[in-house]
Amino acid sequence: MININPNGVVRDFIFFCDAVASWISPKDDLKEMFYKVNFNVHFLTVSKCYQFRVNSLISALLLSDELLLNS
Repeated sequence: MININPNGVVRDFIFFCDAVASWISPKDDLKEMFYKVNFNVHFLTVSKCYQFRVNSLISALLLSDELLLNS
């Protein structure tokens, strides 16, 4: 289910981490699933932060251009 909608686990990722940490020696396919979920959450989080920074930069550039034009 997480593979279909990785956004669904982002908010409650701490609980997913707790569940993963409870495993002592998971099988290889389960380790791979843990890795994929972790990667997807990391990618989604970084992507959102990156997009926020890009949008902030664009806003700042537009504001500085407007200030230059009005001065």
